[in-house]
Amino acid sequence: MPAFNEEAAIAESLTSLLRLDYPAGKLQIVAVNDGSTDDTLRRMRAVADTANGRVEVIDLGRNRGKRAAMAAGIRATDADIISFVDSDSVLEPDAMRMLVQAFHDPRVGAVCGHADVLNLRDTWLTKMQAVRYFVAFKVSKAAESVFGAVTCCSGCFSAYRREAVLPHLEWWEHQTFLGVESTFGDDRSLTNCVLRDWKVRYESRAVSHTIVPDGFSTFMTQQVRWKRSWTRESLILAS
Repeated sequence: MPAFNEEAAIAESLTSLLRLDYPAGKLQIVAVNDGSTDDTLRRMRAVADTANGRVEVIDLGRNRGKRAAMAAGIRATDADIISFVDSDSVLEPDAMRMLVQAFHDPRVGAVCGHADVLNLRDTWLTKMQAVRYFVAFKVSKAAESVFGAVTCCSGCFSAYRREAVLPHLEWWEHQTFLGVESTFGDDRSLTNCVLRDWKVRYESRAVSHTIVPDGFSTFMTQQVRWKRSWTRESLILAS
């Protein structure tokens, strides 16, 4: 779980991982603080202090970007399956158990979980986004999954086979486009890496709940960033 300035949500998100219906001995939880300037790191450590050693906290010291935080988490474990959960997302208790089942197929390199809107009733904008999320996952990703070709494993909640990620880790962490470092679109880019040699599925039963923008300005900033990454990664995907 990478996090940057998520003091309002990080404790609840981390705690949801501790409540998963999953064997504790087979689940390693790594929280990575990407140089937050608010209370994120202290709240991470507060959860870790009550978790009986089940949560490892890594502090990058300075803001290096989400990819660097995710890569630090990958390198901190030797797990066969690596799952990412956004720091503003909360998992259902059975979510991880449902997500990993798809890996029984040796052709599957990544699995995308389902995301619902956590702050659904905050504003008219969050209600509209709930509809968009439903279509994006239950329709678009479900259709792509029929062909084993989900084009974006959402950062909200997804899992990757380690051997599908490691060959591309250095390139992905330091990806550039037209000479500029790619600091956004980490999820779509990593999915593209896996799609070269593996199947990518969607699991509707593995449910996360994520906080979405409740104001128009924040929403537009997010959407511009997402569309830029969609354009860049679609060009790569076409190959």
